[in-house]
Amino acid sequence: MDKSLVVAEATGEGVLRYRMLEPVRQYAREKLEESGEAESLRSRHARFFLALAEEAAPMLQERDQAAWVKRLETEHPDLVVHRMTKSLRPGKVLVDWSQNSAAKTTVSVYSLRARERPTVSTPVTWDEVGACRSFEDLVFTSDDVLDRVERLGDLFSPLLG
Repeated sequence: MDKSLVVAEATGEGVLRYRMLEPVRQYAREKLEESGEAESLRSRHARFFLALAEEAAPMLQERDQAAWVKRLETEHPDLVVHRMTKSLRPGKVLVDWSQNSAAKTTVSVYSLRARERPTVSTPVTWDEVGACRSFEDLVFTSDDVLDRVERLGDLFSPLLG
């Protein structure tokens, strides 16, 4: 019988990932709450990841996005993964940098594009296509889409059956 309070699990590529047994995690959380330092720790944790996100955001718009995402994965292997391999992703954030390419045109309906000015993949009517005089005529922000759905209903719903 293994008597360790920590479990090592191999990822799909043989990298070990460590986690505490659930009763140990619950006990540690309880003690942290009792100490009165939980809120301070949560705040420090949030500030750290906000700073990381703010640092990463402009880099994820640059040509060398892959290098930045690999750096995030190297520095935070328990949190970030950049490869699609399903066995690597449980409990992590998948940063699919390849989807930020300006050449990418396929995206799920109502998805936000990760850009400086996020736009939404939005279903349009044939009348809107016919009336379009400029690419910008069919560019929608999240606020635009909410107004459209309220006004026109969900134009995608007939395709769902």
